[in-house]
Amino acid sequence: MTIFSTLVMQMIKSTAYFINSIIKEISDAYYWSKLPNNEFTKKGFVIIENFLDSDLCDELVQVGIENSKEKSQMIADNVWINVRAEAADGKDSKVKNIFNFNLLNKKLDNLINSNVLTEKLEAQLGDKVILKTCSLQIDEPDTRTKRSWHVDRNPPPTFKAFIYLTDVDSELEGPYCAIPRSHKWRVKRLLNIFTNIVTGAKRSDMHRYIGERDDYFLAKKGTLIFSTQTLFHRGSPKHEKKTRYMLINYFKAEKYDDGKEFELGKPEEWMMN
Repeated sequence: MTIFSTLVMQMIKSTAYFINSIIKEISDAYYWSKLPNNEFTKKGFVIIENFLDSDLCDELVQVGIENSKEKSQMIADNVWINVRAEAADGKDSKVKNIFNFNLLNKKLDNLINSNVLTEKLEAQLGDKVILKTCSLQIDEPDTRTKRSWHVDRNPPPTFKAFIYLTDVDSELEGPYCAIPRSHKWRVKRLLNIFTNIVTGAKRSDMHRYIGERDDYFLAKKGTLIFSTQTLFHRGSPKHEKKTRYMLINYFKAEKYDDGKEFELGKPEEWMMN
């Protein structure tokens, strides 16, 4: 294949992706229009204080410390740790995630299997959701490699339930950052997608055309935040103090779920420590 024909094919694929992005934005606008008009659907998030007992938060932090590794690997049957420092993009290099973390603690596993998170999110969203995994995120201080504003994916939406396991009393302690109502910033998202296509950046990057922002959520341990992940969000670039521990539960709307098991960052089975 010649260089010219390769460029033509790339242009066709990029154009098709952008047209499909426009179609998905129209579909997403329709999806949200059919949901209840409440704080969650308008802002894209809702905060619930004192959801998790303080003692359980401390217990789960200790489980995380005991199971933290310096390299991505299987920890137990269907439990694995992903170390972001190994990623080629160099972003969020101080972040580790232990997926299916609930399988390491009976109290947490009982909570997850009780479906209380699923039911609470469905009550906020007004739609059925599927819980894909419960993870622990270990976020060490880092002011150099934090990824800027982005989305987990472009529409259709996915959702997360964040539970702070440590107090975050300052922007310097790594709060979750998200821009209210940005899940409905359709023109800005499309402009970012177009620019990402032209520049070869990740198509989920959303840091352009939004000006200077300083949105973040301080919270005490035990606080629950439901969030749609088409919100423009990031980890705090001013995270200078304390390692932050947070449960992150991944959800998909039932109508958009492909039925596949969650395997993000899962290493080969033989990489068991």
